[in-house]
Amino acid sequence: MSKYTLKELLNEINDKTTVNNQYEVLTSSQNGIVSQADYFKKNISSTDNTGYKIIKKGQFTYRSMSDTGYFYINLLSDREIGIVSPAYPVFEIKNEMKEKVLTEYLALFFKTNYFMEQTKKYAKGSTRLSLKFKQIINVEIEVPEIDEQRKIVEKISNINKASMCLKNTYSKLNELLNSLFENAIINNNVSYTKFKDLIIGKPEYGIGESAIESDEVDVRYVRITDIDENGDLVAKKVTIESPYDFDHYLLSEGEIIFARTGATVGKTYLYNPNDGKCLYAGYLIRFVLNSDLVNPYYIKQFTRTHEYWNWVNLSAKVGTQPNINAQQYSDLLMPVINKNAQDEFAKTFKNVENMKKNIVEQMEQLNNLTNSYMNEYYS
Repeated sequence: MSKYTLKELLNEINDKTTVNNQYEVLTSSQNGIVSQADYFKKNISSTDNTGYKIIKKGQFTYRSMSDTGYFYINLLSDREIGIVSPAYPVFEIKNEMKEKVLTEYLALFFKTNYFMEQTKKYAKGSTRLSLKFKQIINVEIEVPEIDEQRKIVEKISNINKASMCLKNTYSKLNELLNSLFENAIINNNVSYTKFKDLIIGKPEYGIGESAIESDEVDVRYVRITDIDENGDLVAKKVTIESPYDFDHYLLSEGEIIFARTGATVGKTYLYNPNDGKCLYAGYLIRFVLNSDLVNPYYIKQFTRTHEYWNWVNLSAKVGTQPNINAQQYSDLLMPVINKNAQDEFAKTFKNVENMKKNIVEQMEQLNNLTNSYMNEYYS
């Protein structure tokens, strides 16, 4: 076992584009390096991306600013080349060190709790944290012999392949729901109705309290970052001080909240009583659905459609942050079919969502197995 600092292993790369749209624009996310247009459901890069950094297969990058305090360093492995924001550090293993450490082994190291804790020591800032490349290269890593690295990488890779199969099945189920929704629209008379005519009362903005992390959360505080791509809540919970002082903002069955600002604008969460008591934060807007007119699951599925997201992209006011206010959401035209047809769709929706839930549980088990191995190999 040898010990190195990342400075001994890594070279920063500063190759930049010389023409606009030279390569695909990428972004580094918690789940890896992905197309920026796919991640944000539109291209948010500058009109002219000349001067963006070039990243090639086998190189690393990360978003150097964080609102959460976590930094996710990712390896480009599924594309030959792309470009990222000039603010993203891009780096690779030094040629003379490639016989001593595998790129894939180092990529796994960047996912460890140890490395995440180390980045917190070096990150600078108050509201938003910054982590520069020259800061992380002080982190130390223990490296076994190359054959042992290969065994570790292979074992983790096999688990990841199993997890990817589950993700693909999950994606296919989402496609099924989209197809069933489209068929319901095609096979029934549709009346495009403003959202404000499908709700009870007026939309309401949430509360602007500071989140508190706690091992035991009786009343959950839902922020825009707590809603995942599927419209469900992420596993990690936060609360606020004296949550019972804000009973008016507790969500109830049949209520849906919309993200109104930032990169998450347009995301929705339909309250699920299985999630326990939930308050909603200030960057979210609550709408109480009229159950005599619409089935909540029908509305939830609509907010996953291309039609809805096209509207979001067109409606978000471009400024410092994209924004859609309560009035804009209220004026959104929704394709409404008869209530019985909505209810029939909802039955299938719930069955498919249960299948998806089982897949998520299996993925969590694989993730726990991965974490167990990671703690064993990288502790």
